[in-house]
Amino acid sequence: MITLHILKLLEDNGFGTLSLTGKESGENLLWFEKLPLGKDGVYIMSRGDAMTRGQMTTQAFDLYARGSNDLDGAKRLEAILEFFAKECYPVCDLPLVRKYSETVYKNSIIVPTFNISNVGVDSADRVIYLASAQVIYKKEQ
Repeated sequence: MITLHILKLLEDNGFGTLSLTGKESGENLLWFEKLPLGKDGVYIMSRGDAMTRGQMTTQAFDLYARGSNDLDGAKRLEAILEFFAKECYPVCDLPLVRKYSETVYKNSIIVPTFNISNVGVDSADRVIYLASAQVIYKKEQ
């Protein structure tokens, strides 16, 4: 569930509001493992990948975005990838997600692995964008 902590990191750095109950509102919602129909925002989806890298564990993940228009989603992902490159390399600490996960992840590395790509349009004819990254971490708990 490290991807939940990555979303919290994005929330704490102004990229949107973490949506865990589905009742949250706003223009920049961050969704965990799904992007509900008719909603805008960025969602994270964990992806299978090799689990270890030396003594560290890895988790690949994808970020999908549907914006209020066809350009907005790409702009959001571009800003997130720039944030990862500047603030999460060489290392960063991931915040706790109170009430959901108290696992501590310190000295984590988030590396973008694939640039932004257009993966098609949704039922409302809006473009969905994708970017991928990998987090390398060690649980402290």
